[in-house]
Amino acid sequence: MSWLLRRQPSQYALQWLSYGAASPAYSVGFRRARIMLQQACCFSSEAAPVEDALPSAAAAASLPPVTPFDPAVDPASGFVRGKYTVSHFTPDRIRNFSIIAHVDHGKSTLADRLLEVTGAIAYGGQAQYLDKLQVERERGITVKAQTVSLVHRHCGADYLLNLIDTPGHVDFSYEVSRSLAACQGALLLVDASQGVQAQTVANFFLAFEQELAIVPVLNKIDMESAEPQRVAQQMKDAFDIEPSECLKVSAKTGLGLQTVLEAVVQRIPPPQGDPSGDLRMLLFDAYHDEYRGVVCLVEVLDGRVQKGEKITSVATGTNYEVLEVGLLAPNPTPTGQLLTGQVGYMLVSGQAGFEYVLN
Repeated sequence: MSWLLRRQPSQYALQWLSYGAASPAYSVGFRRARIMLQQACCFSSEAAPVEDALPSAAAAASLPPVTPFDPAVDPASGFVRGKYTVSHFTPDRIRNFSIIAHVDHGKSTLADRLLEVTGAIAYGGQAQYLDKLQVERERGITVKAQTVSLVHRHCGADYLLNLIDTPGHVDFSYEVSRSLAACQGALLLVDASQGVQAQTVANFFLAFEQELAIVPVLNKIDMESAEPQRVAQQMKDAFDIEPSECLKVSAKTGLGLQTVLEAVVQRIPPPQGDPSGDLRMLLFDAYHDEYRGVVCLVEVLDGRVQKGEKITSVATGTNYEVLEVGLLAPNPTPTGQLLTGQVGYMLVSGQAGFEYVLN
C-alpha cells in the first residue's frame, strides 16, 4: 500500500513583530522572546548578540504568522488535564511513532515512563499500563498493539506524539507491520546487556522497508551487565547505525527519557497530508468493546473527519455514519473531530470490521 502525499510547510517557532528595525518596542519584544527560547533550549547562550539577529522591517513583514502560544494549556498534565484540543496541533506539530524490539527488551516499561513524564498518567501507577489483556499481564509480554496520544513541549511549541506500543514476539509480527503503516518513525529498542536478537532484526527490516525514520535506543543501561558500547557496535555491524546516534536510557529508573522525547521531535518527520483535501483515512487496527461494539483505530491521511459525517469504505463500498471520534489519551477521549496526521479512534454506525482503507 502506498500513498502520494505532499509535505506541509513548517511553521516558524517565533512570530516577528513588524514594528520597524529602529523601534525600541520591537527590540525589547524580540529580546524577550529570544530569552524565552534560550530557556527552552532553542538557542545557545553563546549565540550572536540580539542586535545582530534583528531582521529588517520588510523581512519581518514577509514572515508568515503562526498560532500564538496558548497560556491556558499545560503540557505537563497531558492532553485531557492539560485542556488541549485537536486544533492545537497542525501536521508539523505531530509525530506518529512506534516502539519496536525483541521480546522482553523493555517496550512496555519504556511506554509507562513516557506516559508518566508527559503527564498522561500519574507517577508510580499501574505497571504495563497499555497492556490490557490478562495474558499480557500474567506473562509480562505484549500481544496486542496499543495506541496512546502524548503531549510534549519542545522549544516553546507543543507537539502531539502518537505512540503505538507493539508486540515483540515473532508470532505477532503482523501486528507490528500493520501498526507501522500508521507511523512515520520508530524507536528501535535494544537491551544493553542482551544486545541485538532475532526480533530486533526482523522488526528493524519491517520498519526499514516502510522507509520509516529509525531512532536507536539502548535500554537497561543501569544494569551491572550492561555493555552499551558493545551493543552499539552490534547495531553498527547489523544495521549500519552509527554508535553516536544511539540513545542510552533506563526505562526502569527513567534515566535519559528526555533525550528520547527530544529525538522523537527532531529525528522523526511529521505526517504529510493535505488538510484542505478530501478525507482519506487508514484503518490500521480495531478491537471490540463489550458495550460499544467495534472501535476502529485510524490515521487521518488527508482532510478531517467529524462526528456525524458520512464516510465510505474503499474496500467494500459500504457507507457509514461517524458516531464518535477522539483520541486515546490514554483513555478514549471524544474530541468531535480528527485532523490531518492525527491518530485516534472512531465509532461508526453498523460494524466496520477490519477493513483497511476508508475514504
